[in-house]
Parts: sequence; C-alpha cells; structure tokens
Amino acid sequence: MRSSRLIYALGAILSVVCVLLFRFFEEKQAGTSAGWFYGFWSGILLETAVLGTLMQPHGNAVTFCVTLITLGALLLDRPGRIFILMASASILCCLFSFLSKEISLALMDLINITISLIIGIFVASYTSASRINDLLAKGRILKQRDKDPLTNLRNRKAAQKYITDYLERNSDLCAMLIMDIDHFKTVNDVFGHMYGDKIIRETGTKLNQIFRSSDCICRLGGDEFMIFMTKLPDKDIVLKKAAQLNKSIFTCLNKDHRKYMISASIGICFTDSVKSTYSQLYKNADSALYSSKQNGRNQYSVYRNELKDTSIS
Repeated sequence: MRSSRLIYALGAILSVVCVLLFRFFEEKQAGTSAGWFYGFWSGILLETAVLGTLMQPHGNAVTFCVTLITLGALLLDRPGRIFILMASASILCCLFSFLSKEISLALMDLINITISLIIGIFVASYTSASRINDLLAKGRILKQRDKDPLTNLRNRKAAQKYITDYLERNSDLCAMLIMDIDHFKTVNDVFGHMYGDKIIRETGTKLNQIFRSSDCICRLGGDEFMIFMTKLPDKDIVLKKAAQLNKSIFTCLNKDHRKYMISASIGICFTDSVKSTYSQLYKNADSALYSSKQNGRNQYSVYRNELKDTSIS
C-alpha cells in the first residue's frame, strides 16, 4: 500500500512537471505538429488513468480528474477535437476503474470523471474562444498600427518596410511616385482644417481608384503621398497613371470672389535609374517632385540620373 502511494505521488509530480514543460515548449515552438501535442497529452491522460485505477485500487482517480480540467485550460485547439480526446480517455479510465476497484469506488470515479469532463469541456471552450478573441484583437491592433487613420492607407513606416523588403527580394522594374498637393496650406487656412481633412480623404480615395490593387499606396504625412508600383511591363503605364492623377486632383475652389486652385505635383523615380534601395528611390523621387514644383506645379517629373525629364499634364 505504501509503495503504491509513493508511485502514485511520484507519477502525479511527473505529470505536473511534464505539463509545465509542455506548455513552455508549446509557446516556444508554435509551428510544431499538432499530432505530437495530442500524442503527449494522450500519454499524460493514460498515465494518470493507470495511476488512479490499476495502481490505486483502493482510492479515487483524483489526478486523472485534475488532468482533465487542466487539459481544457492548457490545450488550445478546436473544442471538438479536445472533447474526443478527453471523452476517450475518460471512458478508458472508467473501464480501468470498474476492472480494478470495488463497485462503490468505481461508481464514485464515474461520477467524478463525468463532472471533471464537463468542467474540462467548458474550460476548453472558454479558453479557445478567449484565445481566438485575443488573436483577432492583436490582428486589428497590428493592422491599425500600419494604417493612416485619416485615409486608411499605409503609413510611412509600413510602406518603408514593405518597399525595403520587396526590393531585397525582387529585381523587376518598379517605380516610386511622391505626390504633394499644391497650395494645400492656403486652402487649409482659408476653408478650415475640416475641409482640409476632407481633401486628404478624397485624395486617398482617388489614389485607390487610379492605381492597381497590387500597388503600395501610403500617406507620408500632411498632404504628401507615395505610391510604389511593381512588376511594370514598361514605364508608360506609370506616366499615364501620373497624368491621370494630375487630372483627377485638379480642382478650382471659389470663396469671397477669389479662386483657389488645388493640384498635384508628382516626382517619379524608376528602379533602373538608381541603385534599388528605399532611401535612394525616395531621395530621387523627392528631387523630381521638387523639379515639378519649380517648373510651375500641376505636373509630374521623372528622375533620370543627372537629368530630370519634366512633363506637364
């Protein structure tokens, strides 16, 4: 009797240690096969079932009941699959109990195991639902972190990371366009910040309508936007998009018998003209943007090494 209790206690301690190690390993190795996890838990359940019945014929299967509840709290998976595992182990444990114990003890085990199984299923369902909600919340936070709140476009940081990663992995013809809304500060001062925000939002909508869904469109800040186009068959498509953008942004506003023009200055740089890095593309596209402003605004300029080719739309 004494030796069986010692074995029972050691087995219980071993189970707890294994569960803790498993939980640590599960967090560190998220990509490990689910089959390995279920094999591990099946072994733990089988061990506690044997310890609580065949090795302890004069006591109750307490450790097995505790393991059932613990399993529901620790194993994050579909509740249906967890239920199959827990129910199968419970049936096996009850069978061992009726084979090795007196009928009164076996019936007590049956009641305790049934209660523990129900609790374990509820715990598993709650844990899985909480985990899913946490993942969804984290996903929303990450998505919002990469978005500009006013236009819902990518922000500067997210765009820089995307472009940098893309240039490191690919060598196709790409183009970076930097666009600035002309006279935006004047319009903002005259018509108010709410109207200025409206212009920014409408500009974001127009950019989404004009450019491809595969293009990276971002708001750099203020009235400045950036577009990164990839996998270009030729340069003409970029020039046509830039001309279309100039035409779409151009607006004439009237207030107090005065006219206020809204237009766009655009700078373009292709990856074949410079070393393909984000910083160099940005620098040269910004230089082309400056050329557009110097030459009268409401136009796009293409950076070509020392030569800036300017086209008025």
